[in-house]
Amino acid sequence: MQQASWRRMTVLALCSLAMGLYMSVFYDSRLQAEADLLQASGQLGWLKKHRYGLHFALKDQSQVFDFRRNSGADEQVKIALETAGNELVLVRYEKETHGPVYSDDKYHDVWTLQIGSQVIRSYPEVLAAETDNAQKVVWLGWAFVCGGIYFAYVARKSYRIIKHNSQFHHLFPWS
Repeated sequence: MQQASWRRMTVLALCSLAMGLYMSVFYDSRLQAEADLLQASGQLGWLKKHRYGLHFALKDQSQVFDFRRNSGADEQVKIALETAGNELVLVRYEKETHGPVYSDDKYHDVWTLQIGSQVIRSYPEVLAAETDNAQKVVWLGWAFVCGGIYFAYVARKSYRIIKHNSQFHHLFPWS
């Protein structure tokens, strides 16, 4: 039983270290430069809340937009879009699309939202929220690295105890 324990701890340590290094080093925060954003405007066609934010489209536009919860104030944005009525909705979004693996749906991330003359979310506000989220991911990655080091220490200690006690196994064969 103890042999399996140190082996499981070793696997757990390796997985934790791999996850931590990936999150700390290779994480793509997907921050978008303001100059690279595209712009669309029109009346709101439809709005749908989903687990990670809001999906919506403008009338007479082919793009489907995604306002992520990570961008901050998603409830305020939802209320503003629901009450937009016939007002002009101005969206600045990134050119690249993304979507779920199980579907052909593609969405453009929203970085600025304005309804009429009122700015609901500006680029600096969304950028600050996304940057904060990216920093949390990096810190979480380093927590995984530290956890992996701890699990490796426990696995090594357990292995050494088993090896040390194995020289006495012939005295207690039933254990």
